[in-house]
Formats: sequence, structure tokens, C-alpha cells
Amino acid sequence: MAEEEIVGTVVGDISNSPVFYSGMTATEISNLRFGILDKSREPASLFSIDESSGVLSVKQKIDRESVCDYTSTCTLEFSVAVHSVKTSFSNIAIVLVTILDINDNWPTFPANEVHLDVPEGTKIGKVFKITGAVDIDSPPENTIQTYELTLAENIFSLTSTKNLDGSSVINLKLETSLDREKKSGYTFNIIAKDGGTPPKTGTLRVKVTVTDENDNPPVFMNNTYSIDIKEDTPVNFTVLQVKAIDLDTDQNGQVRYHFSTMQSAKLKSLFTINPTTGDIRVAGALSYEAGATHQLIVVALDGGSPPLKTQTVVNVAILDNGNNAPRVRMNTLSSGETDVTDVSESATPGAFLAFVEVEDSDPGQSGRVECSTTDTDFKLEVLQGKGYKVLLNRVLDRETQDTYELKVTCTDMGEPPMSSTANLKLIVADENDLPPVFTQQMYNATISENNEIGEYLVTVKATDNDFGTNAKIRYSFGEGANGQFRMQSSSGIISAGKSFDREENSKITFTVIATDLGTPAQSSSTQVTVTILDKNDNRPTFVRPFYQLEIRENEVPHTVIGQIEAVDEDEGVNGVVEYFMAGSEGGVVPFEVLPNGTVRTTKMLNREHDNKYSFTALARDRGSKPLTNSVDILITVLDINDNKPVILFPTSGNHTVLISVFPEPNSIIGKIIAYDEDSGDNAKLRFSIVAGNGENVFDIDNETGEAMVINNWKLETDHVYDLTVRVEDSGNPILFDTTKLRVEAIFDNKTMSELVDGAKSDKYIVIAATVAGATCVLSLIIITAICLVLRGERRKASAQPKPDTVFDNVPAITCDKSPDPNVLFGDRRSNSKNLVYGGETRGDGVGNKKKEVSFSLDDSTEARETEFHPRPINIALNRMGLVPTTNIHIHNDDIHSDTSGETITSDSGRGGSEEEVNMQPLTDKKHQWQAPLTSNRNTSFDQYYTDKPSHEYRNNKPGQPRFLHANANRQDSYRQDQSFNRSKNSDFSSSFRDFSNPRTMLLPYNTQSSVISHDDDASTTTSGSYTISPEENFHDIVMGKDVIV
Repeated sequence: MAEEEIVGTVVGDISNSPVFYSGMTATEISNLRFGILDKSREPASLFSIDESSGVLSVKQKIDRESVCDYTSTCTLEFSVAVHSVKTSFSNIAIVLVTILDINDNWPTFPANEVHLDVPEGTKIGKVFKITGAVDIDSPPENTIQTYELTLAENIFSLTSTKNLDGSSVINLKLETSLDREKKSGYTFNIIAKDGGTPPKTGTLRVKVTVTDENDNPPVFMNNTYSIDIKEDTPVNFTVLQVKAIDLDTDQNGQVRYHFSTMQSAKLKSLFTINPTTGDIRVAGALSYEAGATHQLIVVALDGGSPPLKTQTVVNVAILDNGNNAPRVRMNTLSSGETDVTDVSESATPGAFLAFVEVEDSDPGQSGRVECSTTDTDFKLEVLQGKGYKVLLNRVLDRETQDTYELKVTCTDMGEPPMSSTANLKLIVADENDLPPVFTQQMYNATISENNEIGEYLVTVKATDNDFGTNAKIRYSFGEGANGQFRMQSSSGIISAGKSFDREENSKITFTVIATDLGTPAQSSSTQVTVTILDKNDNRPTFVRPFYQLEIRENEVPHTVIGQIEAVDEDEGVNGVVEYFMAGSEGGVVPFEVLPNGTVRTTKMLNREHDNKYSFTALARDRGSKPLTNSVDILITVLDINDNKPVILFPTSGNHTVLISVFPEPNSIIGKIIAYDEDSGDNAKLRFSIVAGNGENVFDIDNETGEAMVINNWKLETDHVYDLTVRVEDSGNPILFDTTKLRVEAIFDNKTMSELVDGAKSDKYIVIAATVAGATCVLSLIIITAICLVLRGERRKASAQPKPDTVFDNVPAITCDKSPDPNVLFGDRRSNSKNLVYGGETRGDGVGNKKKEVSFSLDDSTEARETEFHPRPINIALNRMGLVPTTNIHIHNDDIHSDTSGETITSDSGRGGSEEEVNMQPLTDKKHQWQAPLTSNRNTSFDQYYTDKPSHEYRNNKPGQPRFLHANANRQDSYRQDQSFNRSKNSDFSSSFRDFSNPRTMLLPYNTQSSVISHDDDASTTTSGSYTISPEENFHDIVMGKDVIV
């Protein structure tokens, strides 16, 4: 297809190519659809296709030159997709469309007009190249075919040359010689024609300028010049003007003048010529040239290349005018100008500086000359027949004056005298005689700590009054810099060489040295002080890792306990520390921390309530962005003796001890149980009998509180002793309390005589020992069996939680009803029933059951509502139901008993029967019985046998509801808790013993020291059981109201 076809022109029919659907039926062919692929880009976007028929047409007008540039053949390629709408058939057709060229473009020259400069001396045949026209149509028919020249004169001829890329070059050839002086330029057209019909043309306008060549030399108006002038003609006077003409133009016609180089320098010193105008002027004094004629050769040359020149002669005659002034000339040793010389500032007086040459050609006195100077820094010395020497008259200082203008005047002796002068400029050469001097004796700079390396600090500046190299200064560090700073050696700019820490060094002083570059070098120094400004980059640091403070209890509020202190290494407000209370894990504490670090109380403290406090204090500086730190404070409340002893036994409701068997001396009949909530010596108790012991029958251990019979022979039967016992602590002042102990001695002489006659019954010892051994073996077997059964039951019950019991596994106490573990005991001041310990304990630990004690514990509403704070109560159980394990004597029926021989179950009213009381032989030998106190159910009483109370229960006081400690989860006793703080609660020093084994206590006793018996009292039932109200005090339940010895 041809280019530039209108839109819609049919290009071809794709469906006419049966190769796409070979073997297809007419119906299948009718189902074919056609589509151009990639139709958004050229060349596919230039065409459109009918989807059903496959007819391809022009979608937009096509310019062959746009889509194919300068190619001879223009073929466009794109793809057409063919697919069936009924079947899976599809194919791709490659479509090639050839675009034919039409002659639609005109020949075009790169420019409408060109200019050519052709020198007039150009040789005939010279060819000048001109870029040809361009026709973008397809070669060869529609491109440029010929060029034509429109110049009528036969000055140039025209040819063209075609390049490989299709462009052309026009060759304009000079056919005749040119003469600028005849015709200076030509104008004509060059026409380009293509091969179209009719042909299209393009026109180029050509302007040829004939340029000048330097073919004409300058010509002087006169061949020679002559002039006369007087010897006193002043300098710069114009003597005459020479003139030359050049027929050439521009630079070739411009004429310049100068004297010939082949003349003496003297003439050049007397006359000068203006190179442009040709004016000749006087350049020097002519007084010494009187009568002479000087011949000057003047050269005129044009500006061509190469230049052409012409010469002429100028004769100048000097006319004499009479007496002339002397001629004076200054000569120096310096090269260059003769009237300038250097002198070192270190030169000594008399040093040679210059020579003054004097000449006067006048005859007689007019030719005698004398020279002088008015400058006292220099002097003249005569050299006969030669002139004068110029000498240094004093030492010079360049820093004071660096140049001198010496004027020497020479005068002849003529009439009138004539004078001449000569000038000498002396430049004082510098010597490195001065050190650099800093502009400041000391420099101060500041920089904030934690700075960036290279941060500017200060610039030091020194000056040197010397000159040149001697005044150039280099800076360097002296002492003290230690690599902490940087400095530009040429400028003296000092910057930081590291990041500074003010707390490490707040001020740094170092020396800077300035050294000049002279020889020898001179130097000086200055001091630089750099102050490091503070930043708040340090937290307050407490002087101690933690604080342990102490204060006595009961001090008034706001009592100062101590002072905490933190140090902040920053300065100013950044280093000012203030203190705050940060808080406590346990809640609000009765303390405050003042801003100055003072720790003081906010209320009165009670050591028995809390003996230790811990909290955190905060230290904060006052920087713009404050930094903080914290410290732990532990405050121990020291004890004061503010609690008197509390007596648990005897009390007003439980104070009786019954002696039913005549005791031996020093037999213990009971123990005073008391405690003091204070600590240390304030809780160390001492016991004494202060009343009721007039016959000195009894005594009490000062430390343990054990009451004993010391003078048994004074003991009267059927007699009641009311003893007043005083319990006091060891504090200062001493606090005490008193109690009443009622001792009832009820025994008969039979008991006493049996003890006396016991020695006569040795024959029964063998029998008793045999029975006891058999009993021990049988007991061991029974205990083993019981343990095995209990172990199996415990394993079965271990999977489910077991409630704690109050009196689980208490030795020698048998209950016919297990107490409710949740029962709370009432206030100790309530009335209680008597508790009698029944049953004698054998050496194997199994008691001989005589009379069972039954407990009936009713629920107490008041007790249940009472807050439970368990606190161990130390109770001496070391005497309850325990008898020696050795020398067990089983007695026969007591024939002396009031009820001996009776078989009915009755009570004599006098105490226990033979079945209840086993008498032991009298002996002085002491034994120890080891009672196991370990419970299989982890219910332990060993906390009651220690001299240190539990630290876990701080809220209970005597008289408040409390449980026995029977925590099934607790696996070890108090003594195994090594972290216990002893100051938490009071020591029960007089009521308890220390044991090496936390689970075992050794009970000292004297054989036959006491016999345990029970008398029925008003609280017994008809069955012999005892009923105990749950309102009874805990210590009443454990100890019993009456203790029978």
C-alpha cells in the first residue's frame, strides 16, 4: 500500500489465506474470529481488522518517513490471532504490510543562506565545500537528483558528491582569479531538484566575500626627515611626526612605528616614538649632547601576517646652550634597576651601599662637582676622580622602617652653579630577629561534655613583625594537650580531639607554641584553658548499696532515724540531689523521706506489731531532664521494755497443783508458764516466790520457772499452800507481774510408809522386770502393726487434702471425739474445765489406759467470727503424762487402799485407784526420757518446746483467739527456719528449753519424783469422762485447770 492513504482504506483480507483453516468446513470457517495482537503499540495500532471477515484496513494515516526513516524498503510486521468461537481451534497469522513511498517531501538545505570568505589571492581551481540538501523520500526516484547555479558570471562552477548515507556535498570551484580592489563580493543561488514528476526543488542563497591579502607594504610620506633642537629641550617634547600609508584594509592596512633595533641604547634613552601616531619625543636630558647629531632609523610595518615594513631616517641635531648641570648616576651591586638596592637590617655602620658616578663636561670651575645628602642614616665618601661611595651611617631596624629614599645632590662650581640629583631606594632586608607574639597572654574556651569529635573550641593568633618567611607562623601543642585536642597548624584553630567527660576532668590547661619559619626559628607560647561544661549525664549514686537503720519503738512521730545520701558527679543544678519516698511492696509504711535525705517516722512505732520495715527511697537531681536512682532501706525497730510478762499458768481460773504422793526432795511439782512480748533482756524472765512460802517448803527455779519441793519433811498433808509467784523481766526498768499458785498436799501415811518399805520388796523386782520386758516386746509388735496400717491409710488419703487437726498426736491425751479442726478457742479469760491427764506412759511410749478423757467441743459463733492469726504459744509439755522408761515396777494390788478388794466400779473420791496410779521405786539415780514428738500427720508441737516464738504471727496477743499450729503443709519446725527474724516477737526464755534435735526433746526427771494421778472433780461426768467447752482458753485445754503431781 502507498503511504498517506485515508483511514478505512482496505489493505487486504486475512481470510483469503486458506492455510489457516485447511480441512475446515464452511460452517467452521464462518465461526472463525480475527483480532490484532498488541494493538496498543505501532505498527499494530496503525491497522484495524473486521472480527468476522478478516478484512484488514487502515486505522490512521501512515507516513512512511515516520515509521521507516531512511530505509529503501518499508515493511510493517504485526500479528493477527485467529480462533473459533465454537471449537478449540486457534492460530496466529503474521501480517507483513509494505508501505510504498510517494514524493511528498521537498529538498531542504540545512540553512537558507551561507557565507563564504574567499581571499583575493586564492588560486584558480580552489574548491569550496557546501553541505547539500536533504530529501527524506525513499531513494532513489524521489530523492535529490541535480543541483543548478544561478550566477551569470563564470566565476564558479558547480558539482556534487553523494555520501554513503544518501546525503550530498556541493563542490563550488573557483574558475578565475579574484581581486578585492576590483570587486569585493558575489551573491548567487544553488537550486536542488528531486526525481519526482514534476520535480520538487529547494534553494540555497550563497554570499561570497573576497577578503583582502597583505600584498601592499606601508609607504612613508618622506624618504628622510631632519630637525634641529636645543640641548635644554624638555623631556616629552615632540620633535616631529613620521607618517606612512598602506593600501591594504583592516589589519593589513594598519601601520605601527618603532626605532630600528640596530641602534645604540643611548639613542633610545634620549628619544622615544609613539608606535601608533609616529610622534618622536625627547626621553632624556640633552644637555650633555650639545653639538651632536643623532640619526634615528624609524621602521613602519603593517598588521598583516606576515607583516610588511618600510624604513626611513630621521636626523636630529642638538644645539649648545652654555653651562650645563653635572650628570649624576647611581650604581649599585643589585641586579636590575641601578637606583634600587637591598640592605640587611643586621648590617653594621660603614657597610657599602652604592656608588655615585658624577660627570660634568663643562670646562674650568664649571666642571668641578661636589655631592652631598641630607639623610643622616647614610653618608658619602669621596673616591678621587671617580665619584662617591654611599655608606651606612647607623644600624637600621626593618620593623621600624623598611624602605629609605636617599637623595644625592651634586652641584658644579660654575656661574651660576648647576645642580643635578640622583635618587637611591634602599629596601631593608628582614632578619629573623623577632619571635611571634600572641594577641592574648591566655585563651579561655568552653565546651559541653559528651561533645562531638572535631567540635570547634577556640582560635589562637600570633603575629610576627618580621617579613616574608620570617613572619610565617606555624602552631603546635606544648605541654598538657596529651592528644585530647586537634589544631590546624597554619590557622591556629583548635578543636576537640575526643569526647570529654566533665566528671573526669572539668578543666584542661595546655600550652600552644607559635614558631616562625625563619632561620634560626623563633617561637613563643601561650596558655589555653578549656572548661568542660556540665551535662546532666550522671545519675545520683547512693553512697551505700542499701541502708540499715534502727529506731527504738515508741518514739514520737517525726523522729529522725537516719540520713541517706546520694552523690551526683554533675555540677550546678544537675548535681543537686533531692530525695523522695518511692514506696514499699508491703503497702504504706510509717516513714517519710525529706528532700534533704532525712528519714523519719510519721507515727509512733510498736516493735511488737512490726519490728522490721523495708521500702525504697528515690534520689533525683534537678537537671532539665532529671535522672533518678533508688536504694532499699531496711529499718529495724529496737525493743524497749514496754511489756510486762504475761503469765499463762497459773491463772485465776487455773492455778491448782495437787500433790497426792509424798514427794522426795527437789521434786518438781509444776512449772510457771509465761512469756514477754519484748525481746532480748527485756524478754528474759526471772521467777521467784514472794509470798506464801514462809516455812520455805517450796522453791522455784529462777530461770525455768519450775516449782519444786525442797523441804519435803515440812510438807503437811491435807494442807493448802497459796504461793505468790513473781515473774519479772530483765529490762530496765524491770517490769513484772504476779500470780497465785495453789498447792494442795493430799496424801496419807500409807503412801509415805510404802516408799519407806519399798526397799524390802526387792524380791518382787525380778517379777516386775520380767513382766515389763514382756510388755515392751508386745507393745513394740503392736506399735509396728499400727504404723503399717496407718501408713497404708495415709497413702490412700494423700491424693486429697486433709484438714489440720488441733490436738493430733498429742502424747498421753486420748479423746473419744476428734475435734473440729476449724474450732477457734475463745478468750483465755473465760472459765475452763479442769483437764486431768490420765494414763501412765511406759518406756515404749504406749500409755496404760486408765481413764479416758473425752472432749466435746461445741461450735462457738463468736470464735468463728474472730480473725485467725495463728501464733505459737509456748507450753511446757515436758511433764505431761511422761514417766521414766527404766526401772518400771508393776505393783500388786494396793492392800492399803480404801477400796482394795472391791470389785464394783466405784470412785473413792480420794483420787486414782491402783489401776490409775503405778508407784515407782524410790531411787536417786537420774534418767532422761526421750519423747518422740514427730507426728505422722505433720502436726507438730515442737514449736511449743523452743525458746523462740514463731515470727509468722504478729497480730495475736494473749487473750485473743488462736489455733494450735497444726499446718499439714509445714514440714519442718521453727528451729529449721534459719531466716526467722528474732526481733519479730518476744522470747519465751523462762518457759522453754533448747534442743539439739528440732523434733525431739530430752525430759530430765528423778525417778519416783512424782506420780500422776487423777481425782474426779466437779466437771467429771458419771462415766468418768470430761467435757470441755470450746470457750476455754487454749492454754487451759493443754495444761488443765489443775495439775496433779
